[in-house]
Amino acid sequence: MVIDLGNSMFVDVARGAQEAARDAGLNLMLAASQDDFAAQGENVDFFAEARVAGLLLAPLQDSSEQMRRFSARGRPAILVNYDPGDEGVCCVVVDNEQVGYLAARHLIEQGCRRLLFVCGDEAIQPVTLRRAGLRRAVSEAKGVRFEEVHTPDLTEQSGAALAHRVAARGPGTRPDGIVTVTDTLAAGFMNAAEALGISVPRDMAVMGCDDNRLAEPTTVGLSTVAMEGKALGGAAIRMLLEELSAAAGIPHVHQRIVVEPRLIPRRSTLGFERG
Repeated sequence: MVIDLGNSMFVDVARGAQEAARDAGLNLMLAASQDDFAAQGENVDFFAEARVAGLLLAPLQDSSEQMRRFSARGRPAILVNYDPGDEGVCCVVVDNEQVGYLAARHLIEQGCRRLLFVCGDEAIQPVTLRRAGLRRAVSEAKGVRFEEVHTPDLTEQSGAALAHRVAARGPGTRPDGIVTVTDTLAAGFMNAAEALGISVPRDMAVMGCDDNRLAEPTTVGLSTVAMEGKALGGAAIRMLLEELSAAAGIPHVHQRIVVEPRLIPRRSTLGFERG
């Protein structure tokens, strides 16, 4: 059960889970809530009623009540890309703080000194963690300023609206490096910025954060951070198999597995020239 199949990261999670499930002789059922928390709960309840062997849940916010309802039926559930901070639950996560750190450090290394972090709802765990990583990178650098803008959602339209706000600022006050919490926001920003006369990467470098191959295409390749979704999905299935074995009397210790992200530099940052 994933939050959004419009993001290739979650497609990769499903692919990794399917391959590992097939190797174990299991079939994988898939559903997406399309960023609707209530719909996510309905899908979780449907899977519980369908008597599936277990559940992989990849939410963006606290889903403990939905997990409790599912687990009450005596079947295991694994959290993917969300850390509940609960030692009684297995989870496999990408290091989202490191995602923000890698993104910001890369911009600083390119010469950016005025960074803007573009994010959405703070209830979304990756937003909070990526912000913390970005701030850590800024704290390690000298002469780097940081500001933050919240958008109503993570769509291309919100990215485009931000481009208009940035373009309205004088050249001397605009950020020269932008980190968006998703590639979708970055794509919307870059496409609108070009129409507004802002050159990426000549005037400012732009960095995404999730390597979403389904984001709106841009004329300049977008630098981003890969989330290694296939590794997440595969690890989650292996944890689920261990929990299923525990039901047969084999001892099981709940785990928290962390997958490291990977920087992917492209033209949207590599072509920046500090003025």
